[in-house]
Amino acid sequence: MSSDLTTSLFMPKFDPQPIVAEVLAADATATTYLLNCRQGADQCGIFDNTLVVGPWASKTVSPGAATTGELNYRITDSYNPWLYSIECQMSHTVPLECTTTNSGGNDEDRQTATFTGTEAIEEELHITVTFTQVIITAGQELLIPTSSASETSEAGHTSKTAPPETTPSETTPSETAPTTSTPAFTIHPSSNAARTDTASSSASTPEETSGGVSYVARGFTAIALAGFAAMMVQY
Repeated sequence: MSSDLTTSLFMPKFDPQPIVAEVLAADATATTYLLNCRQGADQCGIFDNTLVVGPWASKTVSPGAATTGELNYRITDSYNPWLYSIECQMSHTVPLECTTTNSGGNDEDRQTATFTGTEAIEEELHITVTFTQVIITAGQELLIPTSSASETSEAGHTSKTAPPETTPSETTPSETAPTTSTPAFTIHPSSNAARTDTASSSASTPEETSGGVSYVARGFTAIALAGFAAMMVQY
């Protein structure tokens, strides 16, 4: 049986597409994931994106666990150097304050911005953050054991007391059929959103490839998160 695990992570929402994750680091407060398109996927715009979330982002927070923390999502492209990141202080799945960093060829002369309060965040960031299904293909051994009686890997933290070979109660083999979840909070698109009319994450013709990944496809991620860039243009 495959060791790949299918789970849900609390992260910015993309068009339906196969996403794989590698666990880079994990401790009792946060887990860091590297997100990519599944090998062989033709229309997918996620390349070496980094997500950091903690146990506060689980669908069901364990008794005694922290219900507040920081969500960090980072996009980088070394081919055409630029960086986009968003860091949100969270109360469970509710954003309290978000700070964006946008540097490189996409910064529009405004590299950082901070928004406080759910209303301001919803009006400016134009993005949906929700529980998104991913397949963990590497780094499962880094997930931190705790005294919990079952293993949970829904949103950035996994706990278990059983041996590694024990079947998780909420993490399933990769062949398990996808499930859907209601977004925890929705940020509505703006009519002024910039950089959204040039492509979509579901269709484009590759112009230059490297290792099977087109340069054009690298831009899909930024377009999927176009609301972030739109915020930079508006202010």
